Amino acid sequence: MMKRLLVLSTLFLLLASFGTYRIDAFSVIKVIGGIRHAQTNKSLFTGDKVFSNERLKFNDQQSKAALINKEKGRIMLRASRSGIVSEGLMPALPNVSSRAGALINQIDIEKHFSDKYLILSGYEAEISPKKFPMDQNHFFFLRYSYQGEDISKKLNFEENKLQLNADEIMQVDGKRIELSPGTKMTLFYRNNEEKTSEAIALFEPVFANEKDLVQECKLILREIGEGLDAGAKKEQLLAYLTENYGKPQQDNLNNWLHENLGL
Repeated sequence: MMKRLLVLSTLFLLLASFGTYRIDAFSVIKVIGGIRHAQTNKSLFTGDKVFSNERLKFNDQQSKAALINKEKGRIMLRASRSGIVSEGLMPALPNVSSRAGALINQIDIEKHFSDKYLILSGYEAEISPKKFPMDQNHFFFLRYSYQGEDISKKLNFEENKLQLNADEIMQVDGKRIELSPGTKMTLFYRNNEEKTSEAIALFEPVFANEKDLVQECKLILREIGEGLDAGAKKEQLLAYLTENYGKPQQDNLNNWLHENLGL
């Protein structure tokens, strides 16, 4: 009798534990590096699904993925010893501020053009004409290294607004190039009258595939955008873009979101 009661008690506890065990599903926003489903060996992609009890294969320790869940919000997934999704989940970056404001002096420009900088189409930065006038003899240019050669690119401007265009900056010998991740560029100010070029700032511009960006942003809004006003939606997208690409400029981001997502 006692044995039977013990078996029944054990069975009840097991069934209760199974009943409370929860499996969460996450949508994949973006994969950085390489991650595959262990069962099928297929690579994760934007819009794919992974489950909290699933085992994944990571190409290396640097590979990671941005995930999203309607209840948990955005989550970052990194490699763990077991490869089980639930053991590699980490909180995503909370809300952050964008780069904003007119650039009055050299210190402003140094702080503004720093770290990873997401440059979206239609980019313009307002520069003080008193400190850095822009005309035929005074202008900014970028310099970076490509295949062992220094490449210099004069930047366009309109009045006191500096423009950064990916198609022009990333073109060498008439062909669009791709730079290795982490490639930095130096921003110079050229004075042709005095024949001087002054290095102003060192930063890592990020020119992302904007079709991918639109797809990723739409996925985020589908998952967690319901009930949020436009401002809250922009905060969520800004945090995601900053964490996975680089911090954008406020006006550039606002214009891009309006044109591509109607925000």
